[in-house]
Amino acid sequence: MKYLNRTFIILFFFNITLFSQSEGKQYYSKDDSLILLKTNPEDVYVYLRDSLIGHTPLKLEQGFSTLILQKDGYEQKVLALNDLRKDEIVNLHFIGINKKDSFFNRPVFKYLLGGIIALGAATAYFKIKADKNFDEYEFSGNRSYLDKTKRFDTISGITFGVLQVNFGVLIYHFLTE
Repeated sequence: MKYLNRTFIILFFFNITLFSQSEGKQYYSKDDSLILLKTNPEDVYVYLRDSLIGHTPLKLEQGFSTLILQKDGYEQKVLALNDLRKDEIVNLHFIGINKKDSFFNRPVFKYLLGGIIALGAATAYFKIKADKNFDEYEFSGNRSYLDKTKRFDTISGITFGVLQVNFGVLIYHFLTE
């Protein structure tokens, strides 16, 4: 029974052809007057009336009147037997959305990466200045060094926060690409 679910028989003017529904390839034909249906792009769904008979490239009997060719992102094409010539490639018109450049090739990637480097350097610079001022405060006990330490730590914290936001935006764009 499983075998019958995967295959079906199509009758074309008393010629019997066996097709595999999952692969769309022809296994047996008693007539050698077959048409090889090739499309650009390949792997296009081929329908006879409302039944899927395979994917291109596909060998067909000449007993059909019209076929319907469908593929996601491409315009559906109705193909009559009269329109099809032996070994002709049928072109489907692309109607999908062209994908933009990669995120890594866009200027925003370079800005975000440059921002991460600049903000990382600024964070490190202000943290080092805060640490030096704190060391001076511990050595001398002068409150002005402690005030400078707090100011530089605040600036370092702000630049680190902006660095984290910048890095988050970079990761977001990377994952949504």
